[in-house]
Amino acid sequence: HFVVPEEGTMLSLWRNGEVGYMPWDSDFDLKLYTTGSGPSAAEFAASARMSDEFSRMQAEAYAYDGCGDDGYVLVRLDNITHHIGDLYVGSHVPAESYPWWTTILGQRVRVSQHHLEHIFAERYHEPVEKLFGDGDVFGCRVAGHNACLPDCTPDGPCEFESSFVHVDFLA
Repeated sequence: HFVVPEEGTMLSLWRNGEVGYMPWDSDFDLKLYTTGSGPSAAEFAASARMSDEFSRMQAEAYAYDGCGDDGYVLVRLDNITHHIGDLYVGSHVPAESYPWWTTILGQRVRVSQHHLEHIFAERYHEPVEKLFGDGDVFGCRVAGHNACLPDCTPDGPCEFESSFVHVDFLA
């Protein structure tokens, strides 16, 4: 079994290194892969709902089809309106397809050049609006809060400090 960061979680990893998620991101995005047989998205969601961890968090998991070769599981908490995670579940994925590893929030994850190119050159190759919930533009609810994005406008600059990953040496 191995984990691959996806979408905003991959952006966070690259931008912030081991610091973790961008403080304004509202969910996690992960691919959960196995090199052999594994559960379908529906089986994974059903198993997650029965786990002690999900019971303790009062979390819910719902499976959906239609995410390419991967199954999709939406994770949410009953007491909030927005989901807390996107999980993509896949079987028979060669670990060699993701030969590099790093850590995020203390956990080892795998990445590949192809995946980095997909996220940075195809998905997020130009500025995009961060949407929340049912498509509302994500904004600051408490002015000046340390987790808020700077005030960005479609016509103006939108820059903020970051902790980009730096490679000090190649092994």
